[in-house]
Amino acid sequence: MAVKKERKPQGQRKEESENKLFNALINILNSDGINAATCERIGAEAGVSRGLANQRLGKRDEMFARLVDKLKQAQIQQLANDNVEGLSGHAALRRYIDIHFEDIQNNPAYQAYFVLVAGSIAISPLLNECVEDTHLFVRDMLERWIRRGIEQEEFVDSIDPVVYAATIGSYLLGVAIQAGLTGTENIELLKPGAYTLVDAIKTP
Repeated sequence: MAVKKERKPQGQRKEESENKLFNALINILNSDGINAATCERIGAEAGVSRGLANQRLGKRDEMFARLVDKLKQAQIQQLANDNVEGLSGHAALRRYIDIHFEDIQNNPAYQAYFVLVAGSIAISPLLNECVEDTHLFVRDMLERWIRRGIEQEEFVDSIDPVVYAATIGSYLLGVAIQAGLTGTENIELLKPGAYTLVDAIKTP
C-alpha cells in the first residue's frame, strides 16, 4: 500500500515558493537585466503562474526592494558567521574586502544587487531609497571599523573616518560596477588596490 506523503506546512510551502521566485529573479537580472524581470518571466522560470509570482513578490518596484533587503540581511548574517565584528579594525576591513571580491565573482545574488544599483535611479523612488539605505549601512560599517582601528592605534588619527569610509566604499562599488560591465575574469587584479587603501592609514 502506498504511503501517503505528508504535506508540508503552509508557511514552509510559501517560503519555498518565494525562494524559488527570488532565485529566478536573480538569474534573470544577471542574464538579461532589470527590464526583463517581469512577473510573467519570473513565474515561467520558477515554474509557477504569473499570478502566483505577482501574489508572492508584489509589484515590480516592491519585489526589487524586497530583494535588496533580503541581500542586505544575507550579508549581515555572513559577517556575523565570520565574526567580523570581533576582529580589529584593520582585520575587519581586509576581511570585508575579501568577502566583497569573493561574492562579486561567485555569488549570483550579490551580482544581482549591483544590477539593481546600476538601474535604481531609473526604476523607482522605492528601489532608489532601498539602495541608498544599504549603501549607508555599508558606509557606517566601514566607518565603525576605521574608528575602531584609530582607537586601537592601528590607524593614524589624522584621517576623517567618514570621508575615508566613503573612499573605500566608492572603490568597492566601482569594482562591482566594473565587474558587471566587463565580467569578473580580471577583477581579482583590483583587490590589491583595496588593500592599499586600508594599509595606507596604518600607524608607522
